[in-house]
Amino acid sequence: MQTKAAGSVSGSGSGGGPVQFVLGMFQDGNHQFSNRGVGSYGTLGFALGIPFGFALSTFLMGGECRDFWLWVLLMSFFHFTEWFATALYNLPKLSVDSFLINHSTGYTVALMASIIEYWVEYYLFGLTSTSFIMVIGSCIALTGLVVRIAAMHTNKVGFTHIVQDTRRTDHQLCTWGIYKYVRHPGYFGWFWWTIGNQILMQNFVCAAGFAYVSYRFFKDRIAEEEEQMEREDFFGSTYTEYKKRTPTYIPGIM
Repeated sequence: MQTKAAGSVSGSGSGGGPVQFVLGMFQDGNHQFSNRGVGSYGTLGFALGIPFGFALSTFLMGGECRDFWLWVLLMSFFHFTEWFATALYNLPKLSVDSFLINHSTGYTVALMASIIEYWVEYYLFGLTSTSFIMVIGSCIALTGLVVRIAAMHTNKVGFTHIVQDTRRTDHQLCTWGIYKYVRHPGYFGWFWWTIGNQILMQNFVCAAGFAYVSYRFFKDRIAEEEEQMEREDFFGSTYTEYKKRTPTYIPGIM
């Protein structure tokens, strides 16, 4: 069972934030720019394409800050794939919130902290990109992203960005595919994706901070979620057995 968007401190919402501010300028009664309108999807997709294209061209040209532009490229790609995977595998749940751009204040603060640390270290300490560290960080981040997408592909409508408090009639315990090897692969993916991104930028302060905050969040979230799933009106002993034989591969969380 996948619940809330992994790593978020508070839920995403369509009631405010920069995304809704921008889309609101185009609405004026036009449903195409509603929370589930094709105009909204096109606008946000185009908005993500701009930094993706600029970052890709800048990265390929080389220079001292290739790690930063690789991070921008990967982040743009990540937000698009979150929406695209939802469109492929869970269309009824698709909305502008599926991009996960404005899903929480904590997420926005974390992004700002990443950018600030990078440029502070660059200008004050002269840190430049290191190919070895960039490759290691990229591999960790992409591993997390691939596992998260695999979870969305495997669980399809069972993978949501919203906490599920009750069992739906069509709700099955997913123990096949990537779920056969990793418990909570969506959380695993988010955890290693965020840390890998900080490593590739040599943001070791943020990497340590993100690891600690993510660990605390997932520890509480998984405990709460699994308490529900072990209830008799959910999956009971079937989930308990699955839990025993399938690790999370998140440090400190069995």
